[in-house]
Amino acid sequence: MKLDVLTPKNTVIKSDDFDSIEYTIAEGQGKLLFNILSQYSNPIGSLIREVTTNAFDSHIEAGIKKPVDVAIKGGTFTKNDTVFSVTDYGVGLSPERVKTIYSKFLASTKRDSNEQHGAFGLGSKSPLSYCDMFYVTTVHDGVKYTYIISKGQQAPEIDLVSRDFVDMSNRTTIEVPIKSGDKEQFKTEIRRQLQYFDNIDYENCGYPNTYKIYRGDNFMYRPGSEDGYVHIVLGKVYYPIDFNAIPDMRKWWLDTPIALRFDIGDLPVVWNRENIEYTSEAVSAIKNKLELAKKELQELWDERNNDIKSMEDYVNACIDHQDGSVEIIDGVRIPNVKNLIDTSIKYSKYKNRGVNTPADPFFDYTVKKKVSNGLMDASIVRMSVFNTIKNKKPIYIYEGKAKSIRNKFIDRMMNMPTFYLVEGNKEDVIEGSTYYSFGVDRFSATDKEKAIINEFRKEVHDYMESAFPIYENITVTDEFREILKSERKKPTKSGAAIEELTDFAVKLCKVTEVATSEYKPAFSRERIDFENSTNVTYVYGTNDDTKALEMAALVTMRSEYIKVIKVAVNKIPVFEGMDNTIEVNEFLKSNHKELIKNITSEYILDNYQTTYGIIRKNVVTEYLPKEIQSDIKFLIDYGIKRPIYNGIINYIYRDHFTQYKNSRKDLIDHSVVNVIKEVETFINRHLLLEFVNLSANYIKKDSSLHVGLQQYVKPNHINVYLLNRLYNFKNKEDNNE
Repeated sequence: MKLDVLTPKNTVIKSDDFDSIEYTIAEGQGKLLFNILSQYSNPIGSLIREVTTNAFDSHIEAGIKKPVDVAIKGGTFTKNDTVFSVTDYGVGLSPERVKTIYSKFLASTKRDSNEQHGAFGLGSKSPLSYCDMFYVTTVHDGVKYTYIISKGQQAPEIDLVSRDFVDMSNRTTIEVPIKSGDKEQFKTEIRRQLQYFDNIDYENCGYPNTYKIYRGDNFMYRPGSEDGYVHIVLGKVYYPIDFNAIPDMRKWWLDTPIALRFDIGDLPVVWNRENIEYTSEAVSAIKNKLELAKKELQELWDERNNDIKSMEDYVNACIDHQDGSVEIIDGVRIPNVKNLIDTSIKYSKYKNRGVNTPADPFFDYTVKKKVSNGLMDASIVRMSVFNTIKNKKPIYIYEGKAKSIRNKFIDRMMNMPTFYLVEGNKEDVIEGSTYYSFGVDRFSATDKEKAIINEFRKEVHDYMESAFPIYENITVTDEFREILKSERKKPTKSGAAIEELTDFAVKLCKVTEVATSEYKPAFSRERIDFENSTNVTYVYGTNDDTKALEMAALVTMRSEYIKVIKVAVNKIPVFEGMDNTIEVNEFLKSNHKELIKNITSEYILDNYQTTYGIIRKNVVTEYLPKEIQSDIKFLIDYGIKRPIYNGIINYIYRDHFTQYKNSRKDLIDHSVVNVIKEVETFINRHLLLEFVNLSANYIKKDSSLHVGLQQYVKPNHINVYLLNRLYNFKNKEDNNE
């Protein structure tokens, strides 16, 4: 590598009154110089990089295309040792080169060329930064030389061990003994340092020999790169980007594992070649290269996605690229390029028609019927078109009439326990949010814009109907009908369809999320094992009791011991005779302990919000007196952290819920309220706790704030800061007088 920085500028001291004096190294200080020049922050990584780089430079000098051998194996000289070994088949080391170049600091044959990496004359000595000695075996012009290179007493020493005539081509092998316990670290650094060296045969390095490196004009990509962010490759050498040295390059926006491609000599490196030297010119070059790489990636993306002419092509392209990857050749993708380039899919049909091509065509739609284990679930399910198609959701298009026997057949004979039914030929089946996808405000959209959006919606809908099977086309076999007949049970005298409740299907009412932070009750068909759930109370009712059942589900939504179920009228006699069941209207009027707990919790939330917030986060508790800590633990164990939050109940139920809990103030457990009052009284005397509660997770245990808080909550504590403010205020008032 060419080095302008090494051109001598001031090698002598000159004066009119004195003779010229040349700088030299003090006598006997060669070892100190060596120690300075062999300092690496990462000795293992550096010696791997330097030794392998020298091997490639030797191949370049000799014009050899053969791979360099890199291995972790038994040593040649002491078989019990494990060594890191690099063999090149280049020029070899002649005795003259060993004497004039290899054994001298800052001596190099590579400063006049940007074809080779070396320049400083230090890389060949880099193993001595890790170990006391290493071995060099070289063949030059039919003679094989073996050297031991060691640190020596005053300076590194090279000892010739043997010299033999051989019938072999030129080559050089470096063997560095690996210290006990460092073998895995060597493998890690081999993967990291050599990830862009493209002509290596690995042996026992934990690195495959089937790797490929893909080159663009301005970037390189190696699948499985050790660096998940944009980085640099200089020639073949990997360098991470020091984002602190380039403040306007944000690391979190560059989480794409590509290397910005620079030729040898394009960027300056520090003397030990461990890092890039971030001069203003280097920073400018890195920024410019990033922009060129982004442009090249954008062109690749556009080339792969510029021929979208049908909804099927559009859907497949969106699914194919939904992870934000870009395909560089068939089957090879660079992941996560969405922060570098525009990764929207362009549908040519809607181009230049007055609206933006939709970036996300797959809006939400409503599925009104879900079938689980052959049983119909009437709860409404919202799904996205994108996930439905991408994940091959089990969807059937139907005409609006579902049959129980067909549902059971799909479950048991087609091995599809859960599937969804979407009505066909319904314009309102697919709802929502395509205005936003087109970049159009739905309230001010023009007729032309609305027409284009409706056209797109219909096209998506038609594609869905063509992509999923027709429910009515499923034919139930006679064999399956006979199976069902054999399984039927005779009804009891009471009219109930079962004789004992062991594994019984009911409609269970659960409070589920229907929108962001908004919940409402909904019924779903499930099988319940009543025989083995005696610790649960079942609140039951019929279809006529739906509103009461929904209220019961709301007021017990945090309870593990209450299940709200809807049953058929003819099965009511079965439930009336059970020990752990209660009719829903009777339950809502009762003094059940779960009702008491939840109504009390709601009362505390409504009337003691500040203290409740501190209890819920529970981050300043350690600073409170033990008796207050004990109170807070009691409240948490009681269930204060799990009330129903008024703000998240669906608006349809909110007023009814508030009305019910206000009508049941007789359920408030005042012994629990008295405990919260004691905690509130303490908090009111120490108002700073409310503010500290917001950031207490970040308080270091040895900080002055930590110590201050411990003092602040002690009895009879005097707040010096507040007293000082009061004193200053009083002085100000006195001066005004």
